[in-house]
Amino acid sequence: MSDPFRLDRKVALITGSSRGIGLAVAEEMARAGARGLVLVARNAEALEEARATIEGVGAECLAVAADVTSEEDVERMVAAARDRFGEVDILVNNAGGASFRGQLKDMRPGGWRKMIELNLVSAYLVSRAMLNACHERRPAGAGRRRGRLPGGRRRRLRARRRAPRGRRLPRALGRSRSD
Repeated sequence: MSDPFRLDRKVALITGSSRGIGLAVAEEMARAGARGLVLVARNAEALEEARATIEGVGAECLAVAADVTSEEDVERMVAAARDRFGEVDILVNNAGGASFRGQLKDMRPGGWRKMIELNLVSAYLVSRAMLNACHERRPAGAGRRRGRLPGGRRRRLRARRRAPRGRRLPRALGRSRSD
């Protein structure tokens, strides 16, 4: 039986991976046999140290200095990952944080916007760029499955609706229709 935690032949892209949780995740992925890791962070010096650490564990590694709140940097980062490794199998959206400590009433709108950009918008930008990269390599409809019936007739595999809408929901919630 194979180990479900092995990442043999997998490539992962990890944002916020120059230190802390992101670096720890990268190290564990390298130990789990990942073929390649793409480390992403803003601080180029810290990123190079992280790259050396990961390569010391034995994984091939690419360090990309990028601001994940910038659409242009994100596109460049994904292109660099694809140029080096081809396909990226795993995405870890780890970049985030809050530089503001205090009460909400004391936070300036600009600080709030920066925090939202880093914690929410960056995850959207990176996820969207990775999804677009996946769709570029797979033609439309490649993921659809079709089956054949006896006699060579084709059929679509789809879920059947068993009851009119709303009739099963009350029972699933533990209520009768008269409640």
